[in-house]
Order: sequence, then structure tokens, then C-alpha cells
Amino acid sequence: MKIGTGVFESAFSVPVFLEYESVAMRELSKLPVSEEEMRKFLNFIIDASDKFRIPFLWRPLLRDEEG
Repeated sequence: MKIGTGVFESAFSVPVFLEYESVAMRELSKLPVSEEEMRKFLNFIIDASDKFRIPFLWRPLLRDEEG
């Protein structure tokens, strides 16, 4: 696994990471991992990533496929 090794960089805003987390938890029953393992993985990803704030309030008005 190359995450956290400096081979490449990853970056997340809080809203994007929360969306990833939401999808991972929603699809957990289809995956061969436990909730604890998924949370450890998500924590590892966020710890190994650069975090940043989005400096504006504009958000696109797109409907979510699930909504």
C-alpha cells in the first residue's frame, strides 16, 4: 500500500471525507470487513491525507442520486 509513504499525496475537505465515510458505512454489508476495520481504514486515510478548508460558501445545486 502506498498511502502514507510519500509516494503520492491525497487531500480531503471535511465535507468530501464525510461523504466517503457515509458511502462506506452504507455499503458496509456488501464488503468483507467489519465496521471496526472500516473505521480504522478511514482513520488511516484521513491521518495520511492533507486536510484543507474550502474558502468559499458556494456549493453546486446538484441532486444526489440517492435523494
